Amino acid sequence: MNVSEKYLDFIKKLYSKDITISQPTFVGEHHPIYIVETTNNKFIYRFSSKDCALKNIKKI
Repeated sequence: MNVSEKYLDFIKKLYSKDITISQPTFVGEHHPIYIVETTNNKFIYRFSSKDCALKNIKKI
């Protein structure tokens, strides 16, 4: 499992199955950013490092 799959697994555990996850497209250096759309809202997740998701996954 690569790092982006770990980020996605962490996010998916927070919601029901009825979500859409995407990433913004832009030029330049950035940290992993994910946009989660539910039926009622949009949420943005930004991970400051790959270790952030790994630590959070262990807590769930």
